[in-house]
Amino acid sequence: MNHNRIIKRLALLLTMALLLAGTAVAEIEIAGEGLPNNELDLALENVDLTLPEGGIDIDLSTALDGLDAVDDVPAIDISGTPNAETTTLVLGVKEKYALDVQAIGGGKKVKFKSSKPTVATVTSKGVIKGVKKGKAKITCTVGGKTAAVYTVRVLPAPGEVTLSATSLTLGVKQSVTLTPSIPDGTHASFAWSTKDATIATVSQAGKITGKKAGTTTVTVKTQNGKSAKVKVTVKKAPGKVTLNKSTGSLKVKGTLKLKATLPKGTYSPITWSSSDKKIARVSAAGKVTAVAVGTATITAATYNGRTAACVVTVNPDVDEVDYRALLIGQENFYSDVCTRNRGDVLHMENMLMNVKGYYGGRYSITKKYDLSAKQVLSAIKTTFADADENDVSLFFIATHGDVSSTGEYAGYLSMVPSGDMLLGELANALKAVPGKVIVILESCGSGAAVYANGNGATDRKAMLEAAKQRAKAFDAAAIRAFANADTGVRVRVDASDSGDTRANTGEFRVDNKFYVLTASDYNELSWGNEVYDADRSYNYFTLWLIQGIGVSGSMPADANNNGQTTLNELYRYISDVGDDYPFRPTDGGVYYQHVQVYPANSKYVLFCR
Repeated sequence: MNHNRIIKRLALLLTMALLLAGTAVAEIEIAGEGLPNNELDLALENVDLTLPEGGIDIDLSTALDGLDAVDDVPAIDISGTPNAETTTLVLGVKEKYALDVQAIGGGKKVKFKSSKPTVATVTSKGVIKGVKKGKAKITCTVGGKTAAVYTVRVLPAPGEVTLSATSLTLGVKQSVTLTPSIPDGTHASFAWSTKDATIATVSQAGKITGKKAGTTTVTVKTQNGKSAKVKVTVKKAPGKVTLNKSTGSLKVKGTLKLKATLPKGTYSPITWSSSDKKIARVSAAGKVTAVAVGTATITAATYNGRTAACVVTVNPDVDEVDYRALLIGQENFYSDVCTRNRGDVLHMENMLMNVKGYYGGRYSITKKYDLSAKQVLSAIKTTFADADENDVSLFFIATHGDVSSTGEYAGYLSMVPSGDMLLGELANALKAVPGKVIVILESCGSGAAVYANGNGATDRKAMLEAAKQRAKAFDAAAIRAFANADTGVRVRVDASDSGDTRANTGEFRVDNKFYVLTASDYNELSWGNEVYDADRSYNYFTLWLIQGIGVSGSMPADANNNGQTTLNELYRYISDVGDDYPFRPTDGGVYYQHVQVYPANSKYVLFCR
């Protein structure tokens, strides 16, 4: 490609355009011979350009006709050509500012000139200095052409400078940035220094950092010699922090004052935080304010990462909590009658009528029998329709159950007279109920159904063995359904599952929705006493539960005798009773059953006397 052809063609086009416009061309200088493709320098001087109304219309595609393809035309880079640019600077008297000569000149020599040296001067190296109040322009030229113009506004230098503190305490490796203050209408630059940099250093941005225990002085000085000092005391970093309380209980809008203490001879500011500001918030001084019912962890932290925490439980007023219970007994299955499921409802009702909830309220009880899956879901909506986030809802069902052959964890409950309800479906329906939900499931996976009517099988021992194996899967499905609906976290139930271990549900989680008890455990059935009289029929799990709570006096399951039975206490009581009560059915085997719980080790209070 002939670069000179391009240059000449461009020059010709430009000349023609200027002549057509009636322009007097004094000189056109085009320098490009022998230059690299991207260093073409095009300059016009002494041009008096007057364009006709409407401008000039030039078709470059026609003008360049005959040249090589456009892709072959070298790119023309004029980035080095000086461009006019106006920038405003504010300086104080005696304050200096160094211009970026390289950026202005692009590597070429730059000349500087002040329009008013009595207001602002500029050196040959581009250093501007304020002289007196006023305005001046600093012009920067490159090759005789204006590259940039700086408008400099000069203000008086400050008569004083102050800092927000005259003394400052830091921990080792802690940093604090101070900002100087000067009178309005003045301007200054600041220089920082420290008397002893082994104790504390200071950057030119005012950032002071403790280095070792001791005392030193940090000074800030303006360009006109005004200064301010701060005494800096550096102490050791704390190895720990402690709080005056590790737990606290508040009602909504109540307050609690927390105090953090550090080891003697150490220092740190304390940063306060709340794990859930919707439950409880904390001020910079450690004052905790209860916002809503639930549990939040308030944490005090030092600058070097030491922490201490206080678990704050926010309780509602007693009058704001309502307790409701929905008790369902599924009695008539196909041609079989399971009277003990009806008996469980009657026994549960009697027990609930003689207990209180944690905040002192009594249960409002609704009983239902022989419902379809659709009717169960409808009963949940109706019974708990008025529940809010302060309320507690109890759901109990006694029925048969099984696990789907299509999936190990697709557990379901048997409905009456036929049909099933998936445990996940039940969990999601109860998740929609506001507030806390206590779930009690009396079912053994498939054992109860098999044991009740035999399903036509002739080998009862084999039938029971098969039921035991499927009970394991049902057990897993029950915990999984409610754990997933509660937190969305997987719960591992055996070695073949890739989820988290069941032990991970053992933290103190009174702020979660579900508290679950189910009748059987690994490889077990749920047994009962069936005499076809509801008053005398029951499932053993339900019997042990109501025995643990009782209907008067102390509660046997209340291990510490404080008048309150927690989920963990009731679980342990039923487990202990189940350990001591083996079943000896007519097939000659010996069987046990144990309750299972979610979450484990929970201190959530179920019932009070």
